[in-house]
Amino acid sequence: MLLTSSLLLLSLVQVQSPQRANDIFTSVTPAEFSHYFDSDTAAIQRNVFINTDLFGYNGEFNPAQQAQSIQIELFGNRRVTAYLEDSQQAYEHGYTLRYSIPSHEYGMALFSVYNDEVEATIHLDNELYLLHPVGDGQASLELTDQTLNFECGTDDSSASTPPSPGQNNNGN
Repeated sequence: MLLTSSLLLLSLVQVQSPQRANDIFTSVTPAEFSHYFDSDTAAIQRNVFINTDLFGYNGEFNPAQQAQSIQIELFGNRRVTAYLEDSQQAYEHGYTLRYSIPSHEYGMALFSVYNDEVEATIHLDNELYLLHPVGDGQASLELTDQTLNFECGTDDSSASTPPSPGQNNNGN
């Protein structure tokens, strides 16, 4: 717990590298910080602003203006380049974008945008990063501690009682 608290505090004060043209995230300064997304699985978090112009969104979705590659800054000045593979309009004012990250054997980023809010899932081999909107134009980027997730079918909400021999599905 002490390590997690230290990492969260470090994420607030970590020095960010200079902004580049295709950076998808812009750092939130301590003066602009609102609050983190309430997460039970975050090993470390930081808040960011998202450059939705790179998605081809400037008040309206325009695929012709999408950047074909984006820079994703994670933590500790770690950067990956992601390449656009697919984008689709979803619902009336939303869209999804799928990026590959070829520098990793299993590298993928999925962004979902709806009503100016962005959520994302970023997979880098065995690491999972999540992006959640928190308001004020900010989103929390988290590196998840996957040991805090229940294995599929092992938590109480997944428990089921098999029928006794001789019973049908209606309990008779």
